[in-house]
Amino acid sequence: MDKRLIPVVILVIASISACTPWRAVKPTDWVRSASDRDDSRCRLAAASSSVISIRNFDDAEYAFQDPDVAVVDFIGGDNECGDVSALQMERFRARSDKSKPARIVLAWLNVGRAENLRINWFADTPEGKCTPSVMSKIDLEIGDDASIDFTHPGWLVTMAEGDKSYIRRIVDLGFDGVVLGGIDAVRGEDGQVVPEKAQAMFDLVKAISVAAREKDPDFMVVATDPLALSEIEGSMDVLSGVLTTDLIMQEGYFKPEPELTPVLETLNTFRDAGIPVISAEFIIDPIQQTLYQNLCARMGYLCFITNPDFSGPGLAVQAGNGGSCE
Repeated sequence: MDKRLIPVVILVIASISACTPWRAVKPTDWVRSASDRDDSRCRLAAASSSVISIRNFDDAEYAFQDPDVAVVDFIGGDNECGDVSALQMERFRARSDKSKPARIVLAWLNVGRAENLRINWFADTPEGKCTPSVMSKIDLEIGDDASIDFTHPGWLVTMAEGDKSYIRRIVDLGFDGVVLGGIDAVRGEDGQVVPEKAQAMFDLVKAISVAAREKDPDFMVVATDPLALSEIEGSMDVLSGVLTTDLIMQEGYFKPEPELTPVLETLNTFRDAGIPVISAEFIIDPIQQTLYQNLCARMGYLCFITNPDFSGPGLAVQAGNGGSCE
């Protein structure tokens, strides 16, 4: 090597090191646990790519990336409940590379609050049909109705009780599992977790998991904002995986090391318990994207570079938790 290049190489190495605020966090190996959730966890841990597409599903881009895991909206069909059709489920499951394992398809479900972008339903009626719920107005211009959330008396019924509840319909559609969004509803205006709300949310998550697994014992339950539930006793036993959004990055750039280190250390406690970690971040800068991919590979996370509001396919990162069902 030309000796004149040595200072340049040293500078590049130093720059890369300075841009890796996760360097103080020691990676952990994903270890298969003895939990009842073991089979679903190992399938999720064995995946190496994921796509989250809640809005504007793109068949061509989806087929091109051919992810191992897909998180999609289960609303958007033309049946009485508005659920996706069997044909749409075939689209979600279709793999470009037929030699790869079957794709894991997870349904996105906001359990924290009512959304005016979708209809909320009563769980059941005497006629056995879905009926629009009085819990949520349908007005696309006013945004989400923050006054109606998981503390509403009818929320548990709509989410988990009866054959027409959200979770029963998701299971019947053939989804492998569900990603529970809206967990952050347990946080106050200051962003801190309210213990009473966290316990109530966990009770809801547990009820959803019980209702689903009565029909499908291997049904996956993945929670967003896992840090909000990490202190609740029993949370590790219920979850098949955790999904974080906007937790590692801030406005498209890595959080400072003092903020990022405890976040990664907490995520690694889930991996230590055999619970796979999925991360989704909105990143535009190509250098930050590369660094994020490096983080995912080093820490062993299943990662996805998303668009705002999960609109469109985004970019699947080739990384994963390094697990296996063997």
